[in-house]
Amino acid sequence: MLGAGSGGSATPTALSMPPASPSCSASSTLDHLPVFTEPAECVSASGRPAQVRWGTLKRMRLELDHVMVFVPDPDAIEPGWFPGCTYEPGQRHTGQGTRNRRVVFPDNYVELVWIDDADAHERTGLRFGPRCARRAGACPFGVVLRGVVPEQDRARFAGYVVPAGGPSLLLLRAALDRPELPFVAVGESDGVPTPRPRDRFDPAFLQQPGGARGIRRATIRNQVLPDLGSLRSHEVTFADSEPELRLEIDGVTEPWSVGASH
Repeated sequence: MLGAGSGGSATPTALSMPPASPSCSASSTLDHLPVFTEPAECVSASGRPAQVRWGTLKRMRLELDHVMVFVPDPDAIEPGWFPGCTYEPGQRHTGQGTRNRRVVFPDNYVELVWIDDADAHERTGLRFGPRCARRAGACPFGVVLRGVVPEQDRARFAGYVVPAGGPSLLLLRAALDRPELPFVAVGESDGVPTPRPRDRFDPAFLQQPGGARGIRRATIRNQVLPDLGSLRSHEVTFADSEPELRLEIDGVTEPWSVGASH
């Protein structure tokens, strides 16, 4: 996830919800649109167009921070998944019971994650077990976004603090209860831009030898899709199909693909 240190544990907690703000047209999936497509599409409670500053809309746009691929253990990572790339060593999420390795780019990255301390992980409430085990029906893919969740959609999420001084995230509640849904989280900025991978990782791992420069679009195909209300990201798509993660990569001609059966 967005990072962790050592020690401690945390449990997802519900957020207290203020009254909903005027909303915009929405669909149940992330697609090529930003959070708000155009100011003119927003309407007030009276049905008249709401006056929304474009600068505010730009700040509310959700960006891709990283995609997640859940695996049983590091030996399950197949070399053909991300050709021409060097894996960054990753880290142990102490207090969360997980470990990872990553393929990092300046603006986003791929996280491969597995459980290495089942007892610690059980205490978090994240319930990655079925995903990492590639259990039948469980979705082994997820996405973490950067940005702000609009007030009208906040009840869909639960607060979570990555143990040992890690960041605060909003986790899609339905995906915590139902492993058949893709995992979805949002790292909110609280008015301060969330650091990009170029600011968080060793520069030696940001330049991939095969020429890949970053994830242009991530498509998570799955037979059960998450209901995300008005949330949008132009970099993330959910599609109804057999489970698959498909990544379109800047600097690479052919997309990368990871199936649920791997």
